[in-house]
Amino acid sequence: MSLKCLLCFALQGVLAVVASAALAADAAATPVVSRDKDDGYRGIWFTLGQFSEHGDKYSGGLGTYTANHVPMAIYSPQVKKTFFVYGGAKQGQRYLLVMASYYDHERHTVPRPTIVHDKGGVDDPHDNPSLCLDEQGYVWVFVSGRGRHRPGFIYRSLQPYSVDGFEQRAQRELTYPQPRWIEGRGFLHLFTKYTKGRELYWSTDDMGQTWRNVAGDPLTLPLAEAQNPALVRDYQAEKRLVYIHDLDLDRHGRPVILYITSADYKPGPSGDPRWWTVARATADGWEFTEVTRANHNYTTGSLYLEDDGTWRIIGPTEPGPQPIGSGAEVAVWPSRDEGKTWRKDRDATARSPRNHNYVRRPVHAHPDFYAFWADGDPDKLSPSQLYFANQAGDRVWRLPYDMADVVAAPEAVEQGK
Repeated sequence: MSLKCLLCFALQGVLAVVASAALAADAAATPVVSRDKDDGYRGIWFTLGQFSEHGDKYSGGLGTYTANHVPMAIYSPQVKKTFFVYGGAKQGQRYLLVMASYYDHERHTVPRPTIVHDKGGVDDPHDNPSLCLDEQGYVWVFVSGRGRHRPGFIYRSLQPYSVDGFEQRAQRELTYPQPRWIEGRGFLHLFTKYTKGRELYWSTDDMGQTWRNVAGDPLTLPLAEAQNPALVRDYQAEKRLVYIHDLDLDRHGRPVILYITSADYKPGPSGDPRWWTVARATADGWEFTEVTRANHNYTTGSLYLEDDGTWRIIGPTEPGPQPIGSGAEVAVWPSRDEGKTWRKDRDATARSPRNHNYVRRPVHAHPDFYAFWADGDPDKLSPSQLYFANQAGDRVWRLPYDMADVVAAPEAVEQGK
């Protein structure tokens, strides 16, 4: 995909506003309620099946895929828990289950995860979930569909701050769900529809009436041409592809975007040089910094702009056990000068049996659950385990693949050098 317009970083799909009342009205007369548990944390393994000389376009452990499913984890200070969702699987099989759980920061434990939705044999992590917490503490799970071929679903927890059971509230066309709860106003739900390709729309109740570029100038929508007032950089003219990872706002409220650039959609040397890149809006325009080389278009991490002025990238930037496939070993890269320069601080993982990928940033991330991801072998079907790390990246935990009891403590992982 090309980074053609500023609006793309915020939307990455179709925009809609969904109020709670509308979701309630969408619920069936006899609601679908999900209470089943799984006895461990097992991510979905996937292969796209688009092979070339150097392997598949992307494959591996994709339980926290895609970068457009936002967010997949939220910390709640009210109950001191980080709630999270992921694409799970039955005993490591290629069979997608939409899972929800939490990490209890006081007890340092996780419960058995809840199966929110059984995708009925679908193995495609494009159907992975995202989640949202409303101001009453209800946990909402937005289950992606795939175009018009498979519907998406919206679930709400039966009780506040609980994952013990969920009620289905809606079924509709949605892909790449990005829900946000706006206090006192309801949901701002961003998602994609496939009409003439992937197009950007929105429908609103009372939000989203006006959109502006970073200079504050009002935009006339739709943005039908690449050359428009919201253009960040025309990589298409440079014959470069762009794969967006994450976006955050700096202390001035200006956007900062993390992405990889590449010369080819295929894996392998034809796409080199690939670069982890940061684009930052300033008072004088956009600035671009190449952070480090990337091994694959779909090797994905997250960007953190912290209260003390530190900017941080946590992602799979270091050579992994399957070096050409998607994913790698996870490292931490801080910047002390607002993204002008970056230097690797530490390796969070090393000597792993499988590549790590799709490192995700929780909303209101707690320092003890600061990044969340899965592993998997991109070259062949493998188990996929789930991990989280602290803010410094000097402690990593693996969620229990098998659970004999209803709760368990995550396992500390040996650190890299």
